[in-house]
Amino acid sequence: MKWIVLVLLISLASLATESCVVLEANYALDQLKVQKRTPRSARDRYDEANALIDSGVAYFAYCVKEIPLDQQYQIRQILRKTDKKRRDYFTQAVREYHHILGIRPNVREVYQNGGGYSSGGSRASPYSSPPRMPAVRQPQ
Repeated sequence: MKWIVLVLLISLASLATESCVVLEANYALDQLKVQKRTPRSARDRYDEANALIDSGVAYFAYCVKEIPLDQQYQIRQILRKTDKKRRDYFTQAVREYHHILGIRPNVREVYQNGGGYSSGGSRASPYSSPPRMPAVRQPQ
């Protein structure tokens, strides 16, 4: 009975180390993908940054006891820097999608009273002439 428990504990320990090796390899592979210098679209860079953050968090969370403190600090710094870059990649990727789909961002909406609203400016209309829409009767 004791031998069975011992064998099970050893096999579980070996599985834990193998999973840490696999997680470390995935993290290193994603890190290499992010570091390559070939020109890519912002959508690809955003996806790669997400993959690096996901694999780094999984590696750090499951294998924190096996990782030395200096490497833990390096992993945290890499994840922070990648997260900052990911925010920029997201805005660039949205612009790319807008360009691909033909969406014009910051389109001015013109209301019936002549005022306009854009997503980035004030509510006062810079136009001197009223909009070219007929007046619509409002219900009482």
